[in-house]
Amino acid sequence: MTTIVCNLESMASDSMATDDCTKNSVAKIFRVRRHIIGVAGCYSHCMAFINWLKAGADEDEIPSFDDVYALVLRPEGIWVYDGHPQPYKLKDKFAAVGSGSQAALAAMHCGLSPRDSVRIAAKIDPATGGRIINKRLLT
Repeated sequence: MTTIVCNLESMASDSMATDDCTKNSVAKIFRVRRHIIGVAGCYSHCMAFINWLKAGADEDEIPSFDDVYALVLRPEGIWVYDGHPQPYKLKDKFAAVGSGSQAALAAMHCGLSPRDSVRIAAKIDPATGGRIINKRLLT
């Protein structure tokens, strides 16, 4: 699947995507307005979700949220989409989604950055790999 992790300042992800036969490199973190959005799940559903957000999140044209998990880093905190079109705000100072999320969260609890936490998750989770991408929140 993937590993996406963020704190209140930046978000990092791996870049590996797999299917039954191949392994590819894809973008999993996107800037939409002043927000950073990291997506995990079925990539085609994730891209429909990102395009929906970029178009203004019209409630009359909600895409399939099946298998879409997203972290949204905003200046006011971290929000999560977990398969539904209504996000919720976390009270935590960092969060993670994807198959490597537990390893990444453990690394964050040990004081590592989001980038280094994805690097640790890639050592443990076979579905996390490729180049690590990091984006900082614009203030």
